Amino acid sequence: LHQLTNRSQRKHFDPGVVYLVQVSASSFAQEGPFTVSKTFVVNKPASGGNCTIEPREGIAMETKFRISCWSWVEFNVTASSLTYEYRIRPKGNLRTILLFYGPTAVSPEVVLPVGSSTHGYKTDAYINVVDSLGDKIAFIFDVTVYPPAIPASELLAGISDIMDGTSDKLSQHLKSGNQQGAATTLMCLTSVMNAKNEDAEGANATSEERTAFNRRMAELRTKLVEVVANFSLNSPEDLEQTNDVLRTAFPPDRTDQITVNAQVSTFIA
Repeated sequence: LHQLTNRSQRKHFDPGVVYLVQVSASSFAQEGPFTVSKTFVVNKPASGGNCTIEPREGIAMETKFRISCWSWVEFNVTASSLTYEYRIRPKGNLRTILLFYGPTAVSPEVVLPVGSSTHGYKTDAYINVVDSLGDKIAFIFDVTVYPPAIPASELLAGISDIMDGTSDKLSQHLKSGNQQGAATTLMCLTSVMNAKNEDAEGANATSEERTAFNRRMAELRTKLVEVVANFSLNSPEDLEQTNDVLRTAFPPDRTDQITVNAQVSTFIA
């Protein structure tokens, strides 16, 4: 128990410590001093648990990853109400991308965006364990996520199948109302679209091949925005995820794959 008085100069409070606040007051020609005391506990983040991600290496849009946390205990409460934020952060980036959030300690199987090409395609799996007061403790793991090494024609066909519903990688989430799953899939998809495709953009590609590739990519990016325009924004997390999808869909180094219509749709969304 730490005692604080009205003469204390303390500038910070230690987490998990009980403090006694004591205030005394007196005035001239009156009885006193009069003292009032109150105790309070400084919160501290959840403790005692661990988190992991499996596998630690894979291919974007192909490998299914699962993030698990266990044994976390919230401080000074009888009924824990922990929530979990599962994020990803490509190496060299300061900003994290929100994948899933909620009370579940084990994420559904998720596809992860391509890692940083300048860091061996490595990325940080960034997990926040959040208590009922909003205090967080973070776990960070190295994960390697490669882009699929496939020809441009196969890549475009695969993305087209996902966007038009021929493949259920996206449609299963949209049909079930799983917006988090849809947003995560789209962020992974845009990371694949943003990765350099040697077959269409490498030294051996012709100008005609590059033009055709960029034109088709622009069409797919526009269609992606049309999907995001139907997302619901019922929480700050919904807004963050939607913003992340749109931000990754139109990177500054892909202006040759962005149309005016897509930009207008983004503004409306």
